[in-house]
Amino acid sequence: MSDRSKPISPEKMERNAERAASTGGPAVLSTVDARQGITTGRVRWILGVSLALAIIAMGAAWVL
Repeated sequence: MSDRSKPISPEKMERNAERAASTGGPAVLSTVDARQGITTGRVRWILGVSLALAIIAMGAAWVL
């Protein structure tokens, strides 16, 4: 598994392109390499809290 803090090296990109060209298939990257970063789960929390607040606001608007 590659280091999460470093971008993909040009050599690795070249090897993937050569492999894809020779096999006729798509270049395959690991999840971390394709994402070029790490996932923290922060977006899920923001979406969950936003959804909960939206439901509460719609419920309050319905009652009033």
